[in-house]
Amino acid sequence: MTVDAVITKDLDRDGFVIIPPPTDTPDSASKIVSPSRESVSTIKDDEDVVMVEPISTGVDAAKQSTNEEPASSGKPPPLPPRKKVEVRNDSVMMFGKQHDVSECMDNCMFQIEAALKFGFGKPGEEPGQSSEAGSVVKRIFYGKLRQLIHLLPPNAETSVPEKEDLFSQLLINVGDEGFDLYDGLNGYFEDTIEFEGKPAKMETSLVELPPILQIQLQRVQFNRDTMQAYKSNAYVKFDESLFVDRFLSAASPEKKIRSKEIQAELQACRERLRVMTQTKGGPYAEALSNSINFLSRSDTIPDISPDIIDALKSERAQLHAELTEYRAQASKLKQSLEDLWKDERQVEYELCSVFIHRGSSPSFGHYFFYSRQLPDHPDSWFKYNDQDVTSVPKSEVLADTTGSTANPYLLVYARKGSDVIQTVKRIPHEQQQKPFAENLSRDLEDLDVTLDLFL
Repeated sequence: MTVDAVITKDLDRDGFVIIPPPTDTPDSASKIVSPSRESVSTIKDDEDVVMVEPISTGVDAAKQSTNEEPASSGKPPPLPPRKKVEVRNDSVMMFGKQHDVSECMDNCMFQIEAALKFGFGKPGEEPGQSSEAGSVVKRIFYGKLRQLIHLLPPNAETSVPEKEDLFSQLLINVGDEGFDLYDGLNGYFEDTIEFEGKPAKMETSLVELPPILQIQLQRVQFNRDTMQAYKSNAYVKFDESLFVDRFLSAASPEKKIRSKEIQAELQACRERLRVMTQTKGGPYAEALSNSINFLSRSDTIPDISPDIIDALKSERAQLHAELTEYRAQASKLKQSLEDLWKDERQVEYELCSVFIHRGSSPSFGHYFFYSRQLPDHPDSWFKYNDQDVTSVPKSEVLADTTGSTANPYLLVYARKGSDVIQTVKRIPHEQQQKPFAENLSRDLEDLDVTLDLFL
C-alpha cells in the first residue's frame, strides 16, 4: 500500500490522517524524522541559536520518507555572535547625565518650553497655535542680535549683508590680566573672524533685550603646546549692576568709534602683559629671580663670574619696569573707556544668580550657585549647594577668586523693573485654599481646550 492510498482512505476519520508504519524496507523507519524531547525547548530572545533542518511530521514526514535521502550527520556552523545592544536612557529630562551649566540651562528651557507649549501664547492667540515669538520661554530668555561683517583688506570692498538672529546666552572669553565683565562683552560684540576663508571684522549689537540675560564665561581653553583642554581660573570682576547701553545698536556712533580706538590700545597692552607672564617659560621675572638665586649659591657653580649675576639682575629690573609701565597704561586706558560711557546708564540689569564651578579640570568638578533675594531684599543672598541652602553675605558672591578653583561659570542678570524675579514667594496658609481652587478650575478649563485640539 502506498502512502498516497493511505492518505486517501483515512482522510475522513475524525478529521485526522492516519499513516501506518512503513513496511516496504527495513530501514524506512530511519527516514521518518520525529520531534525529540531535546528539540522542544524555550529559547530566549537575546540568545544565539544553532540553525538545523526543520522537523517534519504528518504528511510531510511521510513524503520525506519516500522521496528524500537520509539527512547528513554533520552539523551546520553556528551563527556569529550578536552585537551587544546598548541600553539607552529614554528619560526626556536626561536625569543622571552630566552636563555643564550652559547645557543644563538649555535643557531646562527646552523642557519648560515643551511643557508650556499649549495655552501660554500672547494674548489673543489660540492655545496650541502660539508662534515662536509668543513662547513664554522666548519672551523671557531670548533677545535679538544684529551682526555686521566687514571684510579686511584686500577684500574690504566686498559687501556682506547684515544679519539678525535670536540669542539666549552671551559667551565671553576669560584669561587676560585685569579683566572684567565689560571687557569680555567688548570682545564678544567686536571680534576678528574668518568669513568664507577671508579675514573679517564682525560687529555685533543688541537689537532687542531679554528680561533675563545669561552670560556664560568660557573657562574651557585649549593649550596648543600640550594639545589639551584646560580650565582657566582667571578672575573676572563683575558687579551687582550691569549697564548695556554701549552694546545697543542705537548707541552713539561717535562714542563707538572712540571706544574701538581705546580698546585697540588696551588690547595691545594686555597682549604684551600676557606674553611676559602667561606664555611658555613665563612669568619671566620669576624665572630670572630663580636663576639669580641658584647661581648666587657658592656650592652650585664654583668660580661663577659676578658679571653674569649682575647682567641677570639688570634684565630682571628692566622686566619689572616694563611690567609696571604696561600695567599702569592698561589701567589708564581702562578708566578712559569707562569714563566714555559713564553717562550711558539707562538700560540696567541686576545680578540675580551666579553659578560656580569648583575644580581644576573642565572634565569634572562640582557645581553650586548663589541666588539673590529679589526684589524684596537685594542685599540678601542664598547659597544652593546640593541639598544645603544657606544664607551668605554679598561679599562672598562678589569676592576675588584669584588662586581658587571655584569660579563663576554663568552669570544671570534680570532687567531692572521687568518684574520677572521673585526668589522667595510665600503665601499665608489662610490665603492658600481659595486661590488654589480658583487656579485648579482655570487649569482644568485650559486642559479641556487643549484636549479639544487633539480630538
